[in-house]
Amino acid sequence: MKKISTVTSAFDDRYLWPWAISMFSAHRHSTVTFDVVIGNVNCELSPNAQALALEILGALGIRGSVVDVEIAVGSFTRHQWSESVFGRLGLMDKLADAFLWLDADTLLRPGWSEVFRAAADAFQDPSSIICAVQDRQQTRDRLRGEGSNQAFARTGENYFNSGVVAVEPRRWQTSGFPQEWVRLVAHQEELGFEYPDQDALNYLLWDSMALIDGTYNHIISEPLNGAERVLHFAGFPKPWRLEGDFKEFFIALEVLNINRPTHQLSGGGHAWEAFVLYWLEESLFEAFLASELSRDSHDSFLRARTSNLMKMSRAEQLKLGVLRAASKKIR
Repeated sequence: MKKISTVTSAFDDRYLWPWAISMFSAHRHSTVTFDVVIGNVNCELSPNAQALALEILGALGIRGSVVDVEIAVGSFTRHQWSESVFGRLGLMDKLADAFLWLDADTLLRPGWSEVFRAAADAFQDPSSIICAVQDRQQTRDRLRGEGSNQAFARTGENYFNSGVVAVEPRRWQTSGFPQEWVRLVAHQEELGFEYPDQDALNYLLWDSMALIDGTYNHIISEPLNGAERVLHFAGFPKPWRLEGDFKEFFIALEVLNINRPTHQLSGGGHAWEAFVLYWLEESLFEAFLASELSRDSHDSFLRARTSNLMKMSRAEQLKLGVLRAASKKIR
């Protein structure tokens, strides 16, 4: 059985803080030793952010490296994504050994590192190039109803989420996919692609994939049952962008509208439970930074965080005031 022990990610400076928390949680809850490779896509990760990322890995006792990845997709921005969204594809083109990809907006829970064994088992089938988790039912239902996404048309109910995937890059490379995916992305609109990297992977690997247990990539808008091993904070808002009153406002709206998801900020019934877990991990990480890093590095990390914090609008502040007043009357 081939051993998998490398974790990869790719992100720009905006995602340095959540990526660091992801790695902190991975280290805290892992039962195996792993190293980390960071893909620097088209120089989107600044030298300062690279240095901070490697410093935090060193403080955690994780061997880390940065690999420059050039991707010819042209200038790309959509939603919160930049060219770094193609990082997993670029690393699949470039690296030799099997690896696990983790999106920067994941939180690792006890048992997550068992995914290395699950992937190694799946890769005993020589036709398997990727191991992934079936995307949530809501996404599959929507794509089926719309009927325009050619990646879903190929993959069907096996359509997977690319936030947590294990890959065999040599099998990918020898199949000629490094050339094909770039051409696909160039025609993504006519192919109905909504998630450019994820749809490219589903389109190409529909018959070369293995599904692994859903606990390894739990989209946080779905209800929690306590068995989740990887929480994936896909969608909006992101928990690290909320602070102070905004946390209170978010929780209040989520709980009050638990049966009316269209009125929730997250659009999902139970996301707030996962946000609380994230904030607990974040507080542990902040304590770790204060104790293990130099003052300059500590301050740089905090600046990376505060630069991404959302500000409440005047309307949101007024709504929070009304909710607070109403809660006093109920007591």
